[in-house]
Amino acid sequence: PRDAWSLADHLAGCDPGRPRDAATAALVDSVRDSEPDSAWEWTAHIDQPGERLDARRQVIEAWAGAHPFEAQRALASTELSSAEREALQALVDQ
Repeated sequence: PRDAWSLADHLAGCDPGRPRDAATAALVDSVRDSEPDSAWEWTAHIDQPGERLDARRQVIEAWAGAHPFEAQRALASTELSSAEREALQALVDQ
């Protein structure tokens, strides 16, 4: 969606913190189904670990349901803790 990319441009210039995290999570949610690869990339811009993992769970679950190989590839190419990788991998493997 065009409005989502306007928001993305705006967020790129915002200072890190909870307001930016909340706006980034909203962006991720808005493009999760239509552009999961972009949504996945934007999850990396969420600073709060718990919020970032929640956003990643939502993206990977939706993505794996529609395109499991692409979801697996994204998961494999992302630097994650072992606990994060295990939790997200379980969603791909469902």
